[in-house]
Amino acid sequence: MTFRKRQRTLVIMAKAPRPGMVKTRLTRSLPAAVVPALYRCLLEDTLTLALSLQDVNVAIMCPPLDREDLETISGHRVSVFAQSG
Repeated sequence: MTFRKRQRTLVIMAKAPRPGMVKTRLTRSLPAAVVPALYRCLLEDTLTLALSLQDVNVAIMCPPLDREDLETISGHRVSVFAQSG
């Protein structure tokens, strides 16, 4: 997806929802298998809210190996950039 001509950009820092890679502290209170699904719901809610903003570009910044998964999760509605360095 390409950016439209807008003056503001909201960048969401995210990871692909993989077991043991996201919200690991929640495994003290929740079954480990549930945590990635919860993270995905939180991410989808964040994207929905971000995309509801007018005149704002929305993008995701992520670890390089997560790019394809996050493009799929976002439904290709936002640009996804692999973090470098």
